[in-house]
Amino acid sequence: MLSQKVVASLVAVVLIMSMSPHVVHAETSTMISPVMDRMIESTPFVSFGSQTERFPVSPDRVPRRVANVRLSFYTSSIRETDSTPCIPADGSNLCLLAEQGVVDSLATNRLALGTTVRFPELEIAGVVIPSKQFKVRDRMNDRYTQYSNPIFMDMYVAVLDESGKIDLVASRQFAKSLGVKYTKVEIF
Repeated sequence: MLSQKVVASLVAVVLIMSMSPHVVHAETSTMISPVMDRMIESTPFVSFGSQTERFPVSPDRVPRRVANVRLSFYTSSIRETDSTPCIPADGSNLCLLAEQGVVDSLATNRLALGTTVRFPELEIAGVVIPSKQFKVRDRMNDRYTQYSNPIFMDMYVAVLDESGKIDLVASRQFAKSLGVKYTKVEIF
């Protein structure tokens, strides 16, 4: 028979092993049927830098609040930002996101970072964009915090050149041409 010390040691090892984290590698291609594979491919996705997250997007979401905003536009120029023009307050890389085709960033001091908003009546360059959702990624200068109504917001804009890189001169001209807009925002 096993001694009590050996049994106690084995029980301790089993308990420790069961409570410690384990790394499991699964081959997903054998687990997903062709129907599920097509469903996954048709699911909308959002890119955050090098990570891609897939999740369902509901166009019929009800906003938790609707407010009036004063919306201006900014670029990744050092003249308009701090010494790190591509890096907003949430740490993402706006320049890299823009070069990947993701231009959905806002700056405001009145909403939490990561808050999603939509502008149901906003028209930019002749196009109404009621279903486009934007994310609060940056903060504005403190002097814009004192205003309670309307909420001050800056929308990030970027114009890409033929090589797919940001053209700062064209971006600044485009931002200036958009001016300041007073509109409604739906906050989610």
